[in-house]
Amino acid sequence: MKYIFFKIFIVTLTVTIFSCSPEDGEDGVNGTDGVNGTESTGAGYLIISGDITNEEATALAAETAGKNTHTLLIKNTTNITSLELPEISTLVKLEVIGNKNLQRLSLPNLNATYESISINTNPELKTIDMPILEAVYNRISINNNETLESIDIPNLRSCPGGFLINGNDALVNITFTNLNSTGAILINTAPLLENLSLPVVVTIGNIGILGTPLLQSLNFPSLISIERLRLNSLENLLTVDLNTVESISDLDIGRNEQLTTVNLQALRTAREISIFDNLSLASINLSSLTTMGDQNDTNFDEDDGLYIANNTNLTTINLTSLVSTRGIRIDNNTNLTSLNTDAVISPGFISIRSNPSLAEVSFPIATNVSGVFIGENETLANLVFLNVTECEDRISISENPALTSIDFTKLTTSGGIGISENPILTSINFNALVNNDGFLSVSDNPNLQVASFPGLTVSTGNFSISGNAALTAATFPVLTTIGNDTRSNLTVSNNPLMTDLDFSSLTTLDMGLSISRNSALTSISFPLLTTIGNENSLRFIIEDNGLITNISLPNLATVNNINTIGIDENLVETINFDRLTTFSTLNVDSTVLITSLALSSLQDFMRLDLNTPGRLSTAAIDGILTRLVSITPAINEKSIFIRGVASAQAQTQAETLRTNGNTVTITE
Repeated sequence: MKYIFFKIFIVTLTVTIFSCSPEDGEDGVNGTDGVNGTESTGAGYLIISGDITNEEATALAAETAGKNTHTLLIKNTTNITSLELPEISTLVKLEVIGNKNLQRLSLPNLNATYESISINTNPELKTIDMPILEAVYNRISINNNETLESIDIPNLRSCPGGFLINGNDALVNITFTNLNSTGAILINTAPLLENLSLPVVVTIGNIGILGTPLLQSLNFPSLISIERLRLNSLENLLTVDLNTVESISDLDIGRNEQLTTVNLQALRTAREISIFDNLSLASINLSSLTTMGDQNDTNFDEDDGLYIANNTNLTTINLTSLVSTRGIRIDNNTNLTSLNTDAVISPGFISIRSNPSLAEVSFPIATNVSGVFIGENETLANLVFLNVTECEDRISISENPALTSIDFTKLTTSGGIGISENPILTSINFNALVNNDGFLSVSDNPNLQVASFPGLTVSTGNFSISGNAALTAATFPVLTTIGNDTRSNLTVSNNPLMTDLDFSSLTTLDMGLSISRNSALTSISFPLLTTIGNENSLRFIIEDNGLITNISLPNLATVNNINTIGIDENLVETINFDRLTTFSTLNVDSTVLITSLALSSLQDFMRLDLNTPGRLSTAAIDGILTRLVSITPAINEKSIFIRGVASAQAQTQAETLRTNGNTVTITE
């Protein structure tokens, strides 16, 4: 056999078993079929490589392989075309790599491999024969074997490390007839694969299938549990029928152009389900699904839960048993008409956007939600959240052309509310809302007539009632506090029919104030408001409300970081800032005579600009100048501009102010 050692490299670790007798055995006595009590049971490592031939490799294996052979390496051979190794029954590791002409590999008696099997980059390999292999305790890798047509290991029952099958261009069939469980099946780039059959598999850790354009179906009739299933870009996949699966952690089905049906009718629990960009998909059956994700886990994002998007032909989603989930995102499904969520109690985040055929969104027994985003659903007419009491994040409902009403009858707490651009919306119901920890915006809803929040006491974010053409009333009768420390405003603007603006209990506005272009509004009153502004530079503007005659903030004492209080109202006659002590600039413009401007508590300012076209009455001028000369210590370096007829007393007081170093200009 010397010639073999010139042609191959072989490492032999021979295990010798010694007799337990004090003396050596003879001719098998005290031994086993050996001589003098010893037996040679094969090399530990068997490495076949180089230009060895079929016959030489067979002879070498017959001579050196045995039950102690734990590692078989067949690597980089150039002449072997067929190799059968009946001597080997168990291995730790099997590697068959880079064999230029190997066409057939047979291990007819291999029963188990305790680590891995790697069969990679054998360009002529067509047949792998391991008929009695039952267990591989690590991974099986079968990669880049260009002519391999079939993988069939009929008696394999367990492979905890999983399968990696990649780049086998001629592969048509994969069958593991008796496989019961495996850690993973990862298949990539098998352009001719038509069939994947695992008839008795019960548990799989991870299934990932990519680059198999001819695969039409999956045959897993006994499968119950999957950790992760990914089916992406399978051009001819027609159905996903996994009707025995009860549990999935992550499901990802996307960009399968011919897929028409997803049936997971037995599925009860999942963490994340994503079904997207399947242009032919018509129905999704998740009728037994009850729970998605851990509701107590705070480490999640909006991708957790159920995500169904961009499935052009999808008409029906069956969620009849779903009770709780981390989130529901149903977006951009052009033909979706039916979404059954009647059993949902805890839906998590809800996003339903751009589903032009969906007429109703109903969560009739849901009690708490993480957030609600409903937008651009062209035929959505009914929106039902009758029993929701709490929303941790914001509620945003926008651009739903057919929506007529929004009803959150029992909602007490929210993280923000935005209602905008719903063209035929006529009513909203937030009657039970007490605390809004975020923004509140009702804007550009041209048919909404009333925005009433009768129980709201606190709202912390930006606040806007704007652009509602039919709105007659915006009422917040028990609201006491608005704002936070951000650069935001209470804005009421462009509501041309508004006649009733009620902030009668508001005491603290921790932001700016802007009220403008509400052409039917005749008065503005904040009777209990004491503070406006925060540490940021903000606005205080009341302007272009065509019918305003009276502005009353009688208890306003403090404005923080507001450069200018600007009032520009053509018809305003009376202004009450009776408790206001300090400001930078007050600028008032009116086209009619201002008969009263109460500043009786004023202590400090930089500029008082009352050079209004309509003038101040003599009595109003007297009241202002009387207050200014009574301030102690005496003010100086102030700028005061007044238009109107001043009394003799006022002229004298103006001169006193000038003497103290102030600029005072009174024009008629």
